[in-house]
Amino acid sequence: MMKIITARVILGLVVLGLCSCNAIKSTTTNNSSQTTSQNDVQTQPPIKIAGSSSSITVLKVLTEAYQAQNKTAKVEFISHSQSEGAIAALKNDIVDIAGSSHKLKPEEDNGKIQYRELAQDLLVVFTHNSVKGVTNLTTNQLKSIYAGKITNWQELGGPNAQIVGRVLKLGKMVENTKN
Repeated sequence: MMKIITARVILGLVVLGLCSCNAIKSTTTNNSSQTTSQNDVQTQPPIKIAGSSSSITVLKVLTEAYQAQNKTAKVEFISHSQSEGAIAALKNDIVDIAGSSHKLKPEEDNGKIQYRELAQDLLVVFTHNSVKGVTNLTTNQLKSIYAGKITNWQELGGPNAQIVGRVLKLGKMVENTKN
């Protein structure tokens, strides 16, 4: 407990010391009188970022690289959210950058958003070892499985067995249920 308090005090002093270095003093001579003026240092507002859980790690890496090149840049991460929440925050001018795990949908675009695809999520699909005969699945087949259109492995060349879809969501396995 004492180590935590000591670390916070030291961190506070470091931050205070860094903040006090922001003022720049300049001395100018006007005829025979000398005047000292303090230049106003323009502080930029922080860049606010929100993102989906799958995009936040990449955004943090990009932020570190950006801050290494722009020493005075301040970045603030808004709490993690889903893509829809990050896009809504961007549309409502709450954040400056939003990370999404899906392409921008037409209904999400308000005409002010500049969409840039940086990367694509890796999707890993696995089956139980009792599922024989299914060697490759297409993206459309996977979509059909999770949409409930394909419900039996036999439809994909496998055994006559029900497909039980599962999705890894925020570190937990959640069973895909049908409505």
